[in-house]
Amino acid sequence: MRADPFPKGHATQTERFPLGPAESLLRGGTAALALLCGVNRRQVERWRHQGLTVAQADHLAILLGRHPSAVWGDAWWTTDLPDGDGADPSPSGHTTDLIGAAA
Repeated sequence: MRADPFPKGHATQTERFPLGPAESLLRGGTAALALLCGVNRRQVERWRHQGLTVAQADHLAILLGRHPSAVWGDAWWTTDLPDGDGADPSPSGHTTDLIGAAA
């Protein structure tokens, strides 16, 4: 069973990325974004209000075929990342779980 790249609940980190820059790269609005991410429309609305965690932003960028810095610009590089490698590890400890879920 793969780790959920878009886990429910509250993240422990405080850094959040706005959904807008990623949303602007995808046509189809809320429904298209929900389908791409494998979540319901209500979750997309939560992201609009609360933002994305580092792991969620990283995974969403991958789903869009981009590097997170191509979506969020310098904000990606200036973020105080918890593990310093550009993405939070999945619950299993393997970042590849997050990437593999996009395939």
